[in-house]
Amino acid sequence: MKKGNKFNINNIKEKVKQLRDKVYKDGKLQLTPMQLKVVAGCSGLIVLIALIVVLVAIALNSSINTPDNSMEVEETIPPDTAALDEVLNETVTSDLEVISNINNEQSDIILETVGVDIIDVYSYAAAIDSRLESADTIVILNPKEGKAEDIKHALSNYISKKQRYFMDNGLTETEAYRVVQNGLIDEYYGYIILIIQENASQIKQSIRNGIALHGLVGRVPVEGGYAALEESQSTVNNSGAEDNIKESTEGVESAVEAEGTEETECTGGVE
Repeated sequence: MKKGNKFNINNIKEKVKQLRDKVYKDGKLQLTPMQLKVVAGCSGLIVLIALIVVLVAIALNSSINTPDNSMEVEETIPPDTAALDEVLNETVTSDLEVISNINNEQSDIILETVGVDIIDVYSYAAAIDSRLESADTIVILNPKEGKAEDIKHALSNYISKKQRYFMDNGLTETEAYRVVQNGLIDEYYGYIILIIQENASQIKQSIRNGIALHGLVGRVPVEGGYAALEESQSTVNNSGAEDNIKESTEGVESAVEAEGTEETECTGGVE
């Protein structure tokens, strides 16, 4: 590069020095009002672009990580839920709230009171007073495959637990203790029923009639459809015996009209 050329390195350095002297004076930034507006506008534009980029990134990440729940609500309500909810609401005479797959707020905690894990049942309706000294509990459960025996055992333990409470606290002369002693666990066409209430036998028959009238006898809902059942089994009674009851679908009408001689009920015994 020739020394006299306008692009000489010394000329460039001189230009830079002159520009620096214009911008800075005595160590302070010196800009005209117009220059300040340009700088402020550019800074604001940069911040706005950065904010837009961040918001777009957040939106994209949210759409990727959020599952599609559009079909979950329909899938979580079994086809027999409304019928069970109605049967129990017609049966319960106390102020207890009926929980079910429809009204399921804190249902998992409430069912744990009687020893049942909500993941082990397909559909349910229950009115439970969680106090040990109470004698006011009705539960209807449709257990998932392979869980029926576990659930019946848990309900039996629950009755025994309540009985022990009354005995340990010297409450065996109370009316509530008598009701607990007469509590029963019934199995009717796949549904497991726990009743701890005055007139448990009549309530059991009323629930059975309700299940029959709602067309659930012989076709208990399960995941993927209905299970055709032709047999109802009772649970262990006080003497430890087990009774099997066979009730055909054709015989439902006679069972609804009067208490059938082929029905059995059981009470939970103190171990």
